Amino acid sequence: MSDANLSLRDLLARQYSFLLDQLSRRLRSTELAQEALHDTYLRLERGKEVGEVHNPVGYLFRVAINAAIDHRRLNRRLLTFLEIDGAFDLPDDAPDPAREVEARSEMNAFQSALSSMPKRRQAIFLAYFSEGLAIKEIAKRFGLSNRMIDLEIRKARDHCAAILNDNRKKSFRSQPPSDV
Repeated sequence: MSDANLSLRDLLARQYSFLLDQLSRRLRSTELAQEALHDTYLRLERGKEVGEVHNPVGYLFRVAINAAIDHRRLNRRLLTFLEIDGAFDLPDDAPDPAREVEARSEMNAFQSALSSMPKRRQAIFLAYFSEGLAIKEIAKRFGLSNRMIDLEIRKARDHCAAILNDNRKKSFRSQPPSDV
């Protein structure tokens, strides 16, 4: 450690109360000022050698301010206790086993509804909802009018909705009553 670092460290120890008071006012936090002065001491002990300093107290003050700024930046990146605690209260969006069974049941009901449609209606329905084709494109593909394609899509949609509703009613009836 250089003589300049040693003398600055000794000055920091002698002027600690004055520097703490000034930093506390400037930073509006005694705790942050104490941490900044501690970091300043460690920087002088471990850091690179400092050359000649014309205003040693001002230099120490500036190093402490920079240490406080670094400390605030670090704390901004870290989560607070309240943020961490709040994360434990977040709802779990993963489906529970009952939801998985319900979704599987609905998918099976939809596939059953789809397979029970006439093949042309099924193909039109899939072209519209799966492929995202416009009614005009589907009409051209099947050689039908736009109105006929619209009618087929409505019939297919109504058919699927009726089967899915029946499936929901059946699964609702099969659930045991809950104790409220």
